[in-house]
Amino acid sequence: MNAYEAFAIILMSPFLLGEALADQAKSCALEETYFLQNYERTKRSSDTTILASDVSREPGGPIIGINIARLTELGVEHKTPGKKGMTEVSITNFLPDGHLISFQIVDADQSGNVVERSIIGGTGKYKGAHGVFTRQPLKIEGNDYFKITFKINVNC
Repeated sequence: MNAYEAFAIILMSPFLLGEALADQAKSCALEETYFLQNYERTKRSSDTTILASDVSREPGGPIIGINIARLTELGVEHKTPGKKGMTEVSITNFLPDGHLISFQIVDADQSGNVVERSIIGGTGKYKGAHGVFTRQPLKIEGNDYFKITFKINVNC
């Protein structure tokens, strides 16, 4: 290799690295909807509760996964505008094509029917996921469900 070839390689390196990083950074929009049913609540300690729900693609449909939510009461009532404290909510959805993880700190005085949480990661098909998890309560034929929608960007 002569000096000219070595110089050309040195100059090209940042461009090649940039292309490699650009390939890694490509993301694709993805939206999926599921339904939660048959939830179980377990109090693990004085401040932590675990909720486990079956996941299906349609209300009352076959179970295809599980939704595990951990709620930890943080207290700090003296720091919040209302009388209730804050709760840390972390959720892992075990789905056929991978796992999705979401997280939120909730002010218990401001809870509502529709909840949005940040999606902070995933595995499998959802590797590199980031976006929003929305949960909405539904009552269908006398049964209670939660419709959950993932609006995410994933590596593609």
